[in-house]
Amino acid sequence: MEVLPAFDPSKDLATFEEYAAKLGVKETNHRSDGLRICVGEDILDKLMYTRLFMVGAGAIGCELLKNYAMLGVGTGKEVKGTKQAG
Repeated sequence: MEVLPAFDPSKDLATFEEYAAKLGVKETNHRSDGLRICVGEDILDKLMYTRLFMVGAGAIGCELLKNYAMLGVGTGKEVKGTKQAG
């Protein structure tokens, strides 16, 4: 039977800055720095350039729209040279 060492948060948990440095993520003083560390740069870019169309913003839809806004969905700058229908 293997005995696991005791968990000591003061030794086992790094600060936000130490964890970011360990992952090689640079802080940009942007609101998405925490999310960038948690999910990675690639997924964050995908979220930023995701186009979303939502019909209805009732009780559940309103919460979803709030969460999408907090994640930064659709906040990426539009690529020049693309045309939109309409």
